Amino acid sequence: MYKNNTNNKEDQVFEQILNYDCLKSADIIEVTGSERMGYLYLKRWVEEGKVKRYPFNLYSPIDPVLAKPRVSLLEAVCHLDEYTYLCEFTAAKFHGLNVPKDDCVYLASKKRFRELVFDGWTIKYKRYSIQEDCVVSGYARYSTYTQTVIDLINAFPKGMSWDAFLVFLSSVKVIKTHHVISILKGIENRNLNKKIGWLTDTGLLEVDNPDELVKYCIVHISRTKLILSQMSQELSVYDEKWRLMSPMC
Repeated sequence: MYKNNTNNKEDQVFEQILNYDCLKSADIIEVTGSERMGYLYLKRWVEEGKVKRYPFNLYSPIDPVLAKPRVSLLEAVCHLDEYTYLCEFTAAKFHGLNVPKDDCVYLASKKRFRELVFDGWTIKYKRYSIQEDCVVSGYARYSTYTQTVIDLINAFPKGMSWDAFLVFLSSVKVIKTHHVISILKGIENRNLNKKIGWLTDTGLLEVDNPDELVKYCIVHISRTKLILSQMSQELSVYDEKWRLMSPMC
């Protein structure tokens, strides 16, 4: 696919670039030893289809055999920095959870960035708040199963209708109570504790020790009423124990 002219400086540099799967412009400058030539080569390689350009000045060489980038968009954006990870709806898809389909990539990062669109995908910034080590699969990094479930419950009703939320919950496997409590302690959100406690108490969320989780949550909830989902009063019920208004299940 590519000419192999070792007498050509640019070709020699590109042969070195093929050793990378995902790289930043700084990596190319390091290989070339020149910022000007590095950016000149990079611009030309992108135009010629030898390198795929991703957001955040991330790049991936096009594999000469497979004729496609070494890493995908979801894998590339995880290299924004060493802490960046995929979360919420994007992580849910890696875990096989049933969530609504959309054209967004949810990316948690310590580096704040503006929402951007790339190749039909909207990349949305999420605040870095992970409580457990990420799952690493290939070049992708994403929140753990339990962390992802809790993050989606915390975000509800954004991104999901009540019916979609129930479908999501029905796809959640039994999770470990001590993992849930550890994450809740790290987040310190009393409304989230209320959601988790109520969902566990009603059986919509399955954990291995529901009594322990309910006991923890009931002590750490807000005292104000929480409306779980905006629906008409006729379709909602109030749970005095949890001070929570929810649609009828």
